[in-house]
Amino acid sequence: MLGRGVVRMMAEDEGIAANAGGQFKSSSHAMLLSHYGLHENPFGVTPDPRFLCMTSTHSEALASLVYGIQSGVGFQALISQPGMGKTTLLFNLMETYRSTAHTAFLFQTQCNSREFLEYLLSELGVDSLPVGLVAMHEKLNQLLASDFRLGKRVIVVIDEAQNLDVGVLETVRLLSDLETSRAKLMQIVLAGQQQLAEKLALPELVQLRQRISILARLDALGQEEVSAYVSHRLKVAGYRGPELFTPQAMDLLASHSHGIPRNVNTLCFNALSLAFAIEQDAITDEVMEEVIADLNPDFSGTSRSPHSGSKGRSNGNGTGHDQSRAELVPLVPTGNETLGSIMEAVREETGATGAAIALQDGSQIICRARAGDTAPELGTALDLNLGFSGQCARIGETLQCHDSWGDTRVDAEVCRQLGIRSIISIPLHREQAVIGILQVSSIRPNAFDGTDVRKLRYTADRLLELI
Repeated sequence: MLGRGVVRMMAEDEGIAANAGGQFKSSSHAMLLSHYGLHENPFGVTPDPRFLCMTSTHSEALASLVYGIQSGVGFQALISQPGMGKTTLLFNLMETYRSTAHTAFLFQTQCNSREFLEYLLSELGVDSLPVGLVAMHEKLNQLLASDFRLGKRVIVVIDEAQNLDVGVLETVRLLSDLETSRAKLMQIVLAGQQQLAEKLALPELVQLRQRISILARLDALGQEEVSAYVSHRLKVAGYRGPELFTPQAMDLLASHSHGIPRNVNTLCFNALSLAFAIEQDAITDEVMEEVIADLNPDFSGTSRSPHSGSKGRSNGNGTGHDQSRAELVPLVPTGNETLGSIMEAVREETGATGAAIALQDGSQIICRARAGDTAPELGTALDLNLGFSGQCARIGETLQCHDSWGDTRVDAEVCRQLGIRSIISIPLHREQAVIGILQVSSIRPNAFDGTDVRKLRYTADRLLELI
């Protein structure tokens, strides 16, 4: 038997489990893929339309959006809780019209009205952006009129629209005034979490709300849909064997994932890793129970299985979990939350594309837990005397970089390689000494605000109870 320790070796000794494209980098994970007859990670988190499973809720939402576009409505909205595959669905929608329409997909929603218009024009392919607001509106009018004469739709999807300020949403509403006597010149899909629905209900946005002709929602998957979702992703990734998950394991998966595809991905990837490590092909209820106890993704207080010995597994989005407490000196065992799961919660809460905690070790700080594509790999050592992270740990003060392209404190080359534009670094203090940092990063400029800084400071205080 290989033993559960192999899982820990796969995560700790060889670093991140998967890169941004979902292809495994380490030899151990290549062995896992080969063992199951897979050519790629079936449970990654990148919004690849190939992996979109058309459950009833996804089918209904997509059909509603397509109907709205075909009917020529000006505004539609898609509301979804986090992890439901909203962005994947939107990418699928864009692919449907990419060859027949002029499309733009906007995800940078922490901006003012001017920045929004610049972003919109840039995504629509305008190379030389006008300077003034009037000139930008005129340029947009010209572009829309040109596409209309060519018989081409202009479809704009605004993802994470709940982050748009009321003033920017009013700017978006005014875009609906760009029309002819026969048709809207631009069709807009606003997509976001439940906060978007709450924001649209504000009295000052009544005019925008009245213009939304179709409101689609993505609801949690039922038990049978979770099973279909898993089977679909395995098939896309190349699996052709018998059922991998026993009915009992699938029941546990549906229950503890709460029907959220992102949770399903995390649990499934770790179940495959554990089963492979103990030389067991089928994912049984015992394997699933151990994975659930290890990850505890919903922080519901599930206690760790008494027999569980696996630590440091990595999930499909590259997050390392449950680093051995003894290795993160000074540490005290507490509760059921792991540093890796907290990093994933931090990343999701702030909208970051990467989150990490690094602890001081002599003249270096070393990454001990991480989540997301732009976080450093586990074990990465950073010099205290160099770079943005080192400066935060060295001076013991919160640092924020709004755009790495113009900030001399950051290592510009590293940021370009990772695609990082925004960073917040929070020092971790214990008895007047800095023992490490909490850091989030994003591929978007100006991605974070003061609220994010306050959330991270609160989390930093909480992390001190775990390390």
